[in-house]
Amino acid sequence: MALDTNALINDARCVANCIPTGMQVAVLISLAAQIIANGGTGGGGTGQGMQTGAGSPVGVKTPEFVGQLYTDQSATGLWQATGLTSADWTALIL
Repeated sequence: MALDTNALINDARCVANCIPTGMQVAVLISLAAQIIANGGTGGGGTGQGMQTGAGSPVGVKTPEFVGQLYTDQSATGLWQATGLTSADWTALIL
C-alpha cells in the first residue's frame, strides 16, 4: 500500500486540532518521552538525545550539550541545558 503523504498531513492536522490549547505542550512532552523510551534519540538526527528521569535534573543530571532537553517522567516538566554542568538546567515547563 502506497503512503499518501497529503492524507497523513491532513490526519495529523485533524488530531492536532482535537487537542485543547492548554494541553498541547503536555502532549508534545508525552510524545517525545514515548519516542525516547522506544529507541528514538530525540536529537534531530544528530545522535544527541533528550534525557529523561524522575524529578528535576538540577544537581543530578549532567547535560551532554548546551540546548539539550530533559523531561521529567514523573510529572509534566521540561528543562533545557544552558551549560555543561548538572547545575545548568533551566525549567521551561513545570
